[in-house]
Amino acid sequence: MSAVYLHMAGGVILSAAFALLVAYSRSLTDALFTADGLTIIGWIVTLAPLGIVILLGASVDRLSALTARAIFMLYAALVGLSLGSVLLSYSSDSVAYTFVAAAAGFAVLALAGAITGKDLSGLGAFFTIALVGLIMTMLLNLFVRSGTLDLLTSAVGILLFAGLTAFDAQRLKRQYEKGAADGRSGAAVMGALTLYLDFLNLFLSLLRFSGREPR
Repeated sequence: MSAVYLHMAGGVILSAAFALLVAYSRSLTDALFTADGLTIIGWIVTLAPLGIVILLGASVDRLSALTARAIFMLYAALVGLSLGSVLLSYSSDSVAYTFVAAAAGFAVLALAGAITGKDLSGLGAFFTIALVGLIMTMLLNLFVRSGTLDLLTSAVGILLFAGLTAFDAQRLKRQYEKGAADGRSGAAVMGALTLYLDFLNLFLSLLRFSGREPR
């Protein structure tokens, strides 16, 4: 399990580094974003991670451990680049405080999920339905542009990804305890990707909930 958390932490650090690089580099910002939205390069950077997740999910068991790690790190770097514009919407202090809060919350929730004696597996269907509902509501709000709805989805996102963090931490621990991950070179990478997404969405939900503070 330590490999899962090490990979996950490495991905988070890499994403943070690339996001800061974009936020503080005018040339990179201009290459990825315009006043009206994304450049062609920006669209590629934004959509590429989705393709990488699909690639990893479909072929991770056929990849060497080194290749799987490299693809995961590429994914984390691209996510970081696409997050650069998000950081520009908030003050540096707000981003820093929220990151620390998300990291602390994630650590506590992951630990709680790993050590609790309560079986969380029964919540899987609930989390799946809630996640689909949240995504659909967020897509709807792209057109409605409701501040109240944005605040509501942020609050729901915080609760949902907090729950998913504990759920996934327990699920991954049990997989390793049962030996389900033995012999799978990409098991640690897929576990890291799962926890990485939990942390990322928890952080973004907290950031949106805190409100925008222009730099």
